[in-house]
Amino acid sequence: MNAIHQAIEAKFTTNQKVVLGVSGGMDSCALLHALYTRSIPCIVAHVNYTMRGKDSDEDAQFVEQLAKSYGFPFVLREVNGKTLKSSGNFQDIARQTRYNFFKEVVNNHKAHWIATAHHLDDQAETMLLKLFGGSTIKGLAGMAPLDDNHCRPLLHIPRAELLAYAEHYGLSWREDISNSSLEYDRNHLRHEILPSLRERHPRWFNGLAQQSDKLRKWSAFAEDRAKQLITKKIETHRGQEWLNLPWIESHEHRYILLSAWLKHYGYTAKQIKSLEKMMDESSYGAVLEGPTARLLIDHRHLVLSKDLSDITNPILIHEDETAVDLSVQGSLSLRLRDGKRMKSIYAEGIMHFNAAKISWPICLRVRRAGDFIYLPNKDGKPKKRKLGAYFNDQSTALSLREERIVLCDAEERIIGILAQRIDARFTPKPNAPTLEIRWKA
Repeated sequence: MNAIHQAIEAKFTTNQKVVLGVSGGMDSCALLHALYTRSIPCIVAHVNYTMRGKDSDEDAQFVEQLAKSYGFPFVLREVNGKTLKSSGNFQDIARQTRYNFFKEVVNNHKAHWIATAHHLDDQAETMLLKLFGGSTIKGLAGMAPLDDNHCRPLLHIPRAELLAYAEHYGLSWREDISNSSLEYDRNHLRHEILPSLRERHPRWFNGLAQQSDKLRKWSAFAEDRAKQLITKKIETHRGQEWLNLPWIESHEHRYILLSAWLKHYGYTAKQIKSLEKMMDESSYGAVLEGPTARLLIDHRHLVLSKDLSDITNPILIHEDETAVDLSVQGSLSLRLRDGKRMKSIYAEGIMHFNAAKISWPICLRVRRAGDFIYLPNKDGKPKKRKLGAYFNDQSTALSLREERIVLCDAEERIIGILAQRIDARFTPKPNAPTLEIRWKA
């Protein structure tokens, strides 16, 4: 009993609010009671997945009454569990739904902590599931006692001690019949495997908290070193991160290095495994979308675009405009000239067009499938060429093709590729009105 109260006093103070996830089961009810006895202010949060009909509703009612008996606010979130179950791994999705809800409650109530009643048996189940699933070192470490503002104060305490605590204080709780179903891997471990392991290898079970801490430290060390190494290898071009493809392909620790790089942008372990497969299959041109970034497999590099707000919508430029901001792509300045002092139709950062041929307004947009441009031919007649074929001719990197901006006039004719090529139909004539466009990255 003292161990539970000591765990509470070590983590929380009486001037900090705690959002406590309470399912109605024994462990969360025991933690709720322990927080109450140590005068820790709580907001009781419960998720009703509506999977068990009347039983689910009665669980929610029980937790609400329990919260009221302690004088704590109660917050409920009802979720269509059947819809969640049909969309994939129910337990993973339900967990994410639950924690998103807890975060909302923290913000709404200006609380300091999210607390859950995970105990040592839960930790054993998690670590074994990760082991069977082929997890990384970080996964094998199981749950962290503290993860940002999510605290698991009972993670080092066996379930048997919590049960003894609940019985000592005469606590009531609800039994979730789904916890006895062997349909879920965690329940199979809990009822079929873990009791035997605990009995036969008690030292392993009692040393889990220590083992978890060691693995977590090893993982943090490896991740830190991997970040240092990958950072040295990443080049930055036009706001993109480029990683040498042959180097990462052949590296014996490529998964660790890719994880250290890409998980920061929200890429999952499954996506990184997919990336490894695409690299092995030389899937050049393949794109892997993340929550905040886009990764392209080029012939020589992995190219990460962090800003996904590049010109996705066309930008119109009218004849009287002199400047255009392209955000991360740079900026343009425009002016009409008489062409008398024009030295070349194209120079670094400068393009000249036959102003008389252009129908205003001009449109800037990213290239599309089927776009074409006219190139000069030996007989003096412009020759039509698809942009994809033109880029092949020029050996333009895939990463550059994706972001190329074309300029079109009001008749939907491409007049040029920004900072690369002028359409032969719009080549300026000497001493004739010329449109000068200067581009600055």
